Amino acid sequence: LDRSLAFYEWRIMFPDAFLTHLNPLKSDHAPLLLKFLSSSHTRRGSKPFRFEAAWLTHESFPAFLHQEWNTHHDWNNRIDHTVKTLLEWNRNTFGNIFFNKRRLLRRLNGIPRNLLQGPNTFLERLQVKLWSELDQILSQEEILWYQKSRCKWLKFGDRNTSYFHGTTIVRRRKSKINKLMDDNNNWITQTDDLENMVTSFYKALFSKARDSAAFTLSNAFPQLENEELLEIGSPICDAEILQAVKQMKVLKLLGLTAFKRSFLGQKVSLDKTRVFFSKNVSFSVRESISAALGFQQTGNLGKYLGILAHHSRVNRSSYQDIIKKMIQRLSGWKARNLSFAGRLTLTKSVLAALPSFTM
Repeated sequence: LDRSLAFYEWRIMFPDAFLTHLNPLKSDHAPLLLKFLSSSHTRRGSKPFRFEAAWLTHESFPAFLHQEWNTHHDWNNRIDHTVKTLLEWNRNTFGNIFFNKRRLLRRLNGIPRNLLQGPNTFLERLQVKLWSELDQILSQEEILWYQKSRCKWLKFGDRNTSYFHGTTIVRRRKSKINKLMDDNNNWITQTDDLENMVTSFYKALFSKARDSAAFTLSNAFPQLENEELLEIGSPICDAEILQAVKQMKVLKLLGLTAFKRSFLGQKVSLDKTRVFFSKNVSFSVRESISAALGFQQTGNLGKYLGILAHHSRVNRSSYQDIIKKMIQRLSGWKARNLSFAGRLTLTKSVLAALPSFTM
């Protein structure tokens, strides 16, 4: 009792809404007061700098970051300069993801209305270009909400943006303080009063005199064992690198390193793997690729699920194996001793037993 239940879509529309219990007075139930606090009334401090993983999807970001990072040799100046230029680049070049998304949607909504008046090659090409830009914006939005939701796992491509948005709202609500009780058992809800109350509490806390506690400095830091000391300076092996990469988060592996076959936990069998080249590939290119990959060349990839894995076009010979199987199964003594109707029934039974993916 004295609770409220909100469905997911409503929570997305009103992320700052919260519920307050009023005095029950003569009733045994407390009245509920629902308050809607817009973001304009929420006062926040200075926003700290955070690296946005969506920046990695922009084509000019790697070259820009490399150039700005190498501008200064001093570490402190390098950090300050890079942070400043990244914020400017985000504002002027990368742009606001949500604004760019709304702009592209408005342009895409207007193109079909103009195409109703007649075919237009320019608008058709523009529509394809805008769809490509929108797909990139949606991927950036997905990465943005994933990073804000602080999820530990994500299957890229699902584009489950609404889930990450909801996770972010729930996390923000948990970390937000809406009210505190003072020394007189009164609830403080105003923002200014809450700030003064927290400031006064910590001022009084850190101004109290504390008795010094004696401790041994040698036990304050962990010590390395002899085996660990012997490993210092030894070369790093491939197994250690692979173990470190597997322990990293998904966002830190964006790029080519996230798709290396050794990082997937699976290995390719060189004995079972073959590489197929088309007729347009020269002999020298075939040899160099085969030597680099360690795979043998083949002109026939064989069968997959009962049919040829590669063929120029579907013809009579493509399904010749099915006819041979039918003849072999119908050539026994059962088929010879059956009537015409019985043979027809046997043919249907044998044909139905063949795997359906060959048909």
